[in-house]
Amino acid sequence: KKIAMINDIVIIIHTIKKVTGVDIKQIESSKSKTEIADAIRIYCLLATTLTHYNYSDIGSLFKRSGTAQNHSMVVYHKKKGLFFLEKEIRFKNIYNKCMKELPYLNDENECVNKIKYHKNKVKKYTSILQKLSNNG
Repeated sequence: KKIAMINDIVIIIHTIKKVTGVDIKQIESSKSKTEIADAIRIYCLLATTLTHYNYSDIGSLFKRSGTAQNHSMVVYHKKKGLFFLEKEIRFKNIYNKCMKELPYLNDENECVNKIKYHKNKVKKYTSILQKLSNNG
């Protein structure tokens, strides 16, 4: 379960970097403070919405000194992000570009298709194992 969550976070981080040019794992960037803050807000919005990590885990990416600080930072940036989604078209456009790069995370049909695919793989390998155990 933890591995799947980490993959979601990594995909979110890479998507934000692709769309904004900001690597939020390396905050000491040549980008402007606004670009960095936008990237962090989008990360907090996406990670709290699309993963099942708690706020402290999501904030631990930023290497603050404690889980309380991590949690509060995520709460703060998510709240700011929600405000900017309503009030600032520029931010909303960047957020929407990030969401479009993550279609499988919020596309129910894609998730259903992946589940079907993996169930078929399980059936296939179960059948092979049964045949092998019957021959042995």
